[in-house]
Amino acid sequence: SAQVVVAPVRAIDCTDRLWVSIRNAFSSVYGSCRFPSDSMAPVNVNAAVESAVILVSNMVHKSTERFRVDCGGPLPPVLGNRQRIEQVVINLIQNACQSLSSRARGIFVQTSYSPKSNEVLVEVRDEGKGIPEEDLRHLGDPFFTTKRTTGGMGLGLWVSCSIAHDHGGRLAFESKPEEGTRALFSLPAIKQSDSPE
Repeated sequence: SAQVVVAPVRAIDCTDRLWVSIRNAFSSVYGSCRFPSDSMAPVNVNAAVESAVILVSNMVHKSTERFRVDCGGPLPPVLGNRQRIEQVVINLIQNACQSLSSRARGIFVQTSYSPKSNEVLVEVRDEGKGIPEEDLRHLGDPFFTTKRTTGGMGLGLWVSCSIAHDHGGRLAFESKPEEGTRALFSLPAIKQSDSPE
C-alpha cells in the first residue's frame, strides 16, 4: 500500500567555508529560499499553476503524451510569493517527467480547496517508477537524491519543502513502486480577516 510521508525541512549548517561556498553558488542559481515578509501578497494559485505549466511545457511534451491540468475553482487566494509557489509546482512537474519510463505514462495536475482545513491544494500525480519506501522520508533532506547518476544534486525538493514551510504549508508524498507518485502541496488560504485592507 502507498505510504504518505510529509517531507520535513532539514536545515544545512552553513558555518564553514565549504558550506558557505555551496550556499552562495546555490543561491546564485535558484535565489534565496527565504524572502522578506513584505514580498508576500495574495496569490491566485490557479494562475501560478498555469504559468508553471507553460514554463515546463517543452519538457512535458518530450516526456508524456498524457498530461492533464484540472484547475478547480474559484479558489480563495493564499498569502505568498507567486514566483516561489510557481517554483514548487515546476519542480514537482519536472520530477514527475523524470520518473516516467515512456510517453504512454501520464502526469496529472489538479488544484482544489479544502474547506475543512482551509487550504488550497496542488496535487501532482504521475504514473512513473515510484519512490522506494525507505527513500520517502528523506525527500526533504538537502543533497538527498535518487538521481545521482544522472546529475541530480538533491536540492530541488529541499528548496520546495523550504518554500512550502515558509508559506505555512507543507509537501506530502505517497508512492507505490512501479505505479507512480502523488505529491500534495498544501497552502493555507487567506481568511477574510487576513485580507489586506
